Amino acid sequence: SLRLAALYVRVGRTPDAMRVLEDHLRRFPADELASGLLAALRSGE
Repeated sequence: SLRLAALYVRVGRTPDAMRVLEDHLRRFPADELASGLLAALRSGE
């Protein structure tokens, strides 16, 4: 799912990337990489 989020960011689909990361973090709440990526995307809104 992190690869899918990266692909979405690359093609300009940031809201979709954020949804993918949020779903990923529901399953893996301790994933610091996904958490950091989501925080970075949120700060760029």
